Amino acid sequence: GRYGEAEPLYRDVLKKVPDQFDALQVLGVLEAQRGRHEAAAQLIRKALAVNHRSAEAHSNLGNALRALGRQARPVLRLRTTLHPPTRDR
Repeated sequence: GRYGEAEPLYRDVLKKVPDQFDALQVLGVLEAQRGRHEAAAQLIRKALAVNHRSAEAHSNLGNALRALGRQARPVLRLRTTLHPPTRDR
């Protein structure tokens, strides 16, 4: 809950490992909390490129996009990711 204190640490992690999922995700949430929803969406999209099965990341992206007045397609992608269509055998 102390994101402000953790932010420099997460940014340092990204300097060393640019595709570190947790750092991208947490920084995205922090940006959203600050009202910087476009930056939040960009960071969370990068996180999802690393781990597309994260329900939390899909939800957070949907929230950021909703705040920007955009359609929340991540929710649909999340449903497909977590519950892929089954094939009849």
